Amino acid sequence: MRRLPGNEGFVLYQLFHNGLVERLRVRSQARLVFDALLSTVPKLSNDRLAWDLAAPYVQRHALDHAREAGAVAEILHDSGYLLCGSLDERLGVLAELGEPARAAIAVVKAYQATPTASRMSLAVEAIRHGGRELAADLSDGQFRPIWHVDVTPRRRPPERLAPLIIASDGGPSVWVYDATGALVGPSLEHTASVRAMATVHYENGCELLCGGNDNTVHVWPLTPPEARPRLVLRGHQGPVLCVTYAVVNGRAVAVSGSQDGTVRIWDLEDGEMIAKIGAYTMPVTDIAVLPMADGRQIIATRTYDSIQIRDPNDATVQYRNIPMSPTGAVIFAIRADHVPVAMHWTAGQLKMIDLHTGSSEVTAATLFGGNLATLVGDRIVVNSSKFLRVWAEGALHDLIRLPSNVRALSSVEIDGRLAVLISTEDRDVQLLDLDGIVHARFQLPYQATRLAYAEAVDGSGSSRRSATAVAVGTGFGGSVVAVCNTGNRLWIHSATGEVTRELPHSCEHVSVLSRHDWAIVGAHSRQAGTIAIHPLTGRTIDAPDWPPLLRSPNAHWTLTDTEQITVTGGKDGTLTVAERTWSAHSGPVSTVAIWQHKEKLLVASAAGTALHVWNGRTQDMLWKFHLPAPVRLLQAVANQLVVYAGDEVILFEERTQ
Repeated sequence: MRRLPGNEGFVLYQLFHNGLVERLRVRSQARLVFDALLSTVPKLSNDRLAWDLAAPYVQRHALDHAREAGAVAEILHDSGYLLCGSLDERLGVLAELGEPARAAIAVVKAYQATPTASRMSLAVEAIRHGGRELAADLSDGQFRPIWHVDVTPRRRPPERLAPLIIASDGGPSVWVYDATGALVGPSLEHTASVRAMATVHYENGCELLCGGNDNTVHVWPLTPPEARPRLVLRGHQGPVLCVTYAVVNGRAVAVSGSQDGTVRIWDLEDGEMIAKIGAYTMPVTDIAVLPMADGRQIIATRTYDSIQIRDPNDATVQYRNIPMSPTGAVIFAIRADHVPVAMHWTAGQLKMIDLHTGSSEVTAATLFGGNLATLVGDRIVVNSSKFLRVWAEGALHDLIRLPSNVRALSSVEIDGRLAVLISTEDRDVQLLDLDGIVHARFQLPYQATRLAYAEAVDGSGSSRRSATAVAVGTGFGGSVVAVCNTGNRLWIHSATGEVTRELPHSCEHVSVLSRHDWAIVGAHSRQAGTIAIHPLTGRTIDAPDWPPLLRSPNAHWTLTDTEQITVTGGKDGTLTVAERTWSAHSGPVSTVAIWQHKEKLLVASAAGTALHVWNGRTQDMLWKFHLPAPVRLLQAVANQLVVYAGDEVILFEERTQ
């Protein structure tokens, strides 16, 4: 045996007798070596291994020895081992294991990204990636996730993308055209002049946001265009001057700025106003939600004389205030190096402002009289007299000669390729890429002052994001949980196992009918009625139809032996149980549940991604953690809590003693 100097001041012992090495590699001997290594790891009072105190060699090579001993599963379920030592080295070794280490890899990556993450949040990551044993190991105490299902509707094969060009002349009407200039669907009639437009892209369609002088934002479906808006977002006290679309904490939102000096964030699922930022003393004329290099998002706004950078999750947090000239135009964009910037054009100069540092530089000293500009990748496209020109690498060159001056200019993507969309004073509309190739060109009967672009999937149907129905009940010796998506898939979890089946029609709502010690699951559709399903076999059975039971997500009630107890969640973050009110969250409560298990009255509440579980009688918080997406619905029965967050459903269980 050879003694060698190792890392961290420890000595390595190297075997150079080949026969002895081969003998120790025999599975039975490898198990003895592995057990011997584990015996060197100190133990905590609860008999768990204290991996943080293990020798560096053991931390680094325990998984290698586990593989030789056929004991990989034992160590993959040990969260103490996974989260100790060098996480980069740990991920490298886990990656070699492939699919069996999927949950372990997800947990280590989540912990590496957020070292302050709670063990329950890491347990959620484990169950999301199929690691039930690892989730149980991470769940300190009595509360743990035991089941997960991704309810995203199955994607259909890709279909041809149909370009849509949306135009407005500044009045209340908006028109949608295809690439040939033919009208698509009816005109979209706002109730006042349109001041701002933006498009929203979902996996299964797209929509148009229109802000106007009537102080509202209209949300119009585009696939196909519909004469009536799906939502009308009301709340501003002045004309809406700018609007944009973003995904914040997994939730699709519209963000609007108004002449009333406020910015408002709206949930595009139901039109609810999520947040109001009222810290502006002047009208908000330009707005964007942009990603930062560190993964955060920012809301960038332009008022008369400044650019303000704020946190979309906390309106009180202002990252930066950048003074600027009150004249000229501003365009927010992402530079080719992924840095969020503002382009400020004024007095013949174009300044590029780094929104992370606040620094600025004059990118183009003169634009030859141009008054419109947009950033396309790492190139700036400007209008100059009757030319469309591109500024790149310190030089200005002509892209295309136009018949008249430009009235509107914006950057777009065509099948992933960068391009520009323009309208001119002679009513011409052109869609062209940066090689000067024209992809669409047609004449309008009016001058378009505002343009937007969308790529709609032909025949995609509704543009609304997927929705899911969840129901719980009791039966067959435990709880029965039923989940369906907007496609035709149904998942059922019971005390005896899990069932998945395809339905003959789309499912709009699901319910569980409990009777004595059995239950029936109902999948409901307005067109096809109700299908009754046995929760243990997934087979259709003959049963009388029953109406689905609906409830408001932010109010719930339960019965005790002596009384009815109701819980409601407030927009100010409070919870009210019976006549007792307390502050539960820093933001609006989106959904609540209340239930009784044995002698305990339990209350669950959610705001955004935060989930809290309380003792309903003492208001003591029992558990607190974050989900990977905003919580949309809570349901509870017996010792289980069903959480619907984003496009996933997670079932939590309270361990019984």
